[in-house]
Amino acid sequence: MNNSRMNSVLRAHPFMAGMPEKYLALIADCAEEKIFSENQYLMRFQQSADEFYLLVEGHAVLLNRVPGRKAYELETISSPGVLGWSWLMSPYRWHFDVKAKTNIKSIHVQAMCLRGKMQADPEFGCEMYSRFMDVIVDRLQAARLQGMDIYAKPESISL
Repeated sequence: MNNSRMNSVLRAHPFMAGMPEKYLALIADCAEEKIFSENQYLMRFQQSADEFYLLVEGHAVLLNRVPGRKAYELETISSPGVLGWSWLMSPYRWHFDVKAKTNIKSIHVQAMCLRGKMQADPEFGCEMYSRFMDVIVDRLQAARLQGMDIYAKPESISL
């Protein structure tokens, strides 16, 4: 996919809404289209977090590994969602498995390329961190709700 086509795809993704054109061009330099088949893993727990994905079509599921138990579904991320924020913080390792629930069409953004551009342009870096904070908060809230559901008692408890 050429850069002008990639810019168009990025511009159309809600995560990039309002992103200045000069920043879309920086991201496009680090991006490529990537397709995943149903049940294919996009990310594996503790592997190197070298990218993030903008979902264009399809659904992925975040799987939480619990020692001694089967992995359970933490959250389903649907297009036009965003997958992956561990690439932002050292040691750059995934905290969950992510598996395609359906066939997925995505934009794969290479982290090392993007981190370099973010360091070279602090305003761009601030813009990206700000956008990813929304993703991080959403994921933490989903994990909190999932945890409440797992540990909830059937009877109500008054405090």
